[in-house]
Amino acid sequence: MNIFEAFLNVLAQVWYLVPLLLIVSV
Repeated sequence: MNIFEAFLNVLAQVWYLVPLLLIVSV
């Protein structure tokens, strides 16, 4: 298990939530 891989996984989820938050905001 690589910490970097786990970090990328979390980062991917964040990038996936960013557009959703923007859409909900609008």
